[in-house]
Amino acid sequence: FAWSTLAVQFLVSVETTAERGGGLGLAVIAYTGYFTILTNAFAALVFTAGAVAAERRGRVLAFFARPGVATVALASLVIVGAVYSLVLRGLWSPTGWQKAADVALHDVMPFVLAAHWLWGVPKVGLGWGTVPRGIAYPALYLVYVLIRGALLPVGGVVTRYPYPFIDVDAIGYARAFGSAAVILAVFAAILAALVAAGRWQAGRADEGAG
Repeated sequence: FAWSTLAVQFLVSVETTAERGGGLGLAVIAYTGYFTILTNAFAALVFTAGAVAAERRGRVLAFFARPGVATVALASLVIVGAVYSLVLRGLWSPTGWQKAADVALHDVMPFVLAAHWLWGVPKVGLGWGTVPRGIAYPALYLVYVLIRGALLPVGGVVTRYPYPFIDVDAIGYARAFGSAAVILAVFAAILAALVAAGRWQAGRADEGAG
């Protein structure tokens, strides 16, 4: 489901970019500029790792099977759903396949990953170090998207800054960094709450086993 949804959104992005006069390369640049897409791909890798037997995962999938990594993915998807519902949903009215992908990426996937995290991810070894390490993911995205925006041409086919709250052209760097700081703080709080819940769940499992 996760990979199929990402594929549908990619095809929609290719079509949209073509309508604006851009080719496949620009479609890829547009597609990978969104935290929603990167985070859903993150979640898809977590699902894939969980579906593969431990002895067959290899280094990459073993990384995405770690409880801390899965917890960061869930906190990120919670942010995706929350920011979209509170800030972005009212800014456009998608239809057709774009609407289907939109609902799946922002509304369905957070709940699907939450169910997987709750019942399919062992929490043994989940530590508080997950919080400072996990913040690196959205922080690196911010760096990436700001560099990407600075390099893209003004008025080009691809939107320079994919979200209005970090649109440097419209609101400037100060407000963009302020918005990002608020989102990072909320992300850290969500991640800390998930780590606490996961550690409690692991403790209950140990008590039950004892």
